[in-house]
Amino acid sequence: GDSTDREDYPVQNDDSTVDSASAGDVVLDPESESQLEELNSELEMEAVEVMDALRSGDEKVSVGDFSTQVKSLGNLIFSDAAQYESAPDVRPPVEAIFQRNYRGLWYLQKVHDQFFEQFPHKLYIPHLDQPISRKQFHEVFRQTSTPVVMKFEHLRNLGVLTRGWTIKELRERFPYQPKPGAKKLAYHAKAGLAPDAQLDLGPALYELEQNNKLSRGAKGTTLRNFPRNLMIKPKYLSLLDATFPPFLPRSQFQVPTLWMGTTTADTKLHHDCCDNFVMMIAGTKRWTIAPPSETHELKPVSCTGKHQSLCWSSVKYPNDPNMSQRDRSIMDKLQYITLDLKAGEMLYLPSGWWHHIENLDPTVMVNFWTRGCSNSEVALDKDPTRSDRPDFNKCPRVASKVADFINMA
Repeated sequence: GDSTDREDYPVQNDDSTVDSASAGDVVLDPESESQLEELNSELEMEAVEVMDALRSGDEKVSVGDFSTQVKSLGNLIFSDAAQYESAPDVRPPVEAIFQRNYRGLWYLQKVHDQFFEQFPHKLYIPHLDQPISRKQFHEVFRQTSTPVVMKFEHLRNLGVLTRGWTIKELRERFPYQPKPGAKKLAYHAKAGLAPDAQLDLGPALYELEQNNKLSRGAKGTTLRNFPRNLMIKPKYLSLLDATFPPFLPRSQFQVPTLWMGTTTADTKLHHDCCDNFVMMIAGTKRWTIAPPSETHELKPVSCTGKHQSLCWSSVKYPNDPNMSQRDRSIMDKLQYITLDLKAGEMLYLPSGWWHHIENLDPTVMVNFWTRGCSNSEVALDKDPTRSDRPDFNKCPRVASKVADFINMA
């Protein structure tokens, strides 16, 4: 299949100083630029109208018939509350912390080991089934390194207009039919379309609808027939009616990344430098996820970045029916979760959580990594017994800005 590994993976900066507004630049012609600004403006006005309607009670958000509250998760309502509460706790490694080898690992690995031993986590990722405030999200999920799945519709109160699409619907928005003998348009892996740099997803969606495999350009180039990963300027999200995750200021995110893949596409088992907000635009991806405390079991072969925060597991494909005996022995002991993320859903996956991703059908996804002071060194305090986590001592100016944003009505 088309597998994303270390060579293909987007560059992450675990000490990022990149300005989101200037990175991943893609140039449009003046007419398209004007249309895009108009579309962004319309989306912003629509978001305000939706938030006002929800607050006034004129618009309601549906909650499932079998959804119930979970006391340990802030008394929030989940569609799979019973499954979450009956799931086992994540077991800490057998070896004591002082016996473990941290050389070459993520600089926050020991912190997470201590945190997970002191505060047990369920081996399950729950599905939230109600609207939520920024403050609730930070207190219940982000400060405790707890993954969660949320429906886009439950984020309308925070101005999120992102919705799920089918590939057919996206094809209608980006119409394209190849002409016989015409040169195939190609996408740069990191910076948009080449050579004329007008961002048109039509050719890529045509390839996805045909379920064609990823084809690469000449050796040494980063050209592809659809964007396996494509860093995009924030304003281009409006082409998909997509908006940023509502839980942090935009300045605290790295450049958004657009992913497209057919049923043959997957990404090898790894953990990221940063908290990850994943929006499924179309299709379904199967995630195999393991908590940070399983790092010692997975025996990383490489950890890169300033703080060695992007790590790749020695087991590349956890669902491979023909895996080696060595990999099988690791998987038999590994504590992991299987999750199918569908169009219309957002996964919050904290930094350090291992994940392998495979497509169940052609997919379109946008993800947002946090950056700089919004990474886990402030989201997860080094002293987990403190009641006032997170600890923003290292980044007071950012802390103040984030705190104000979280407490907005």
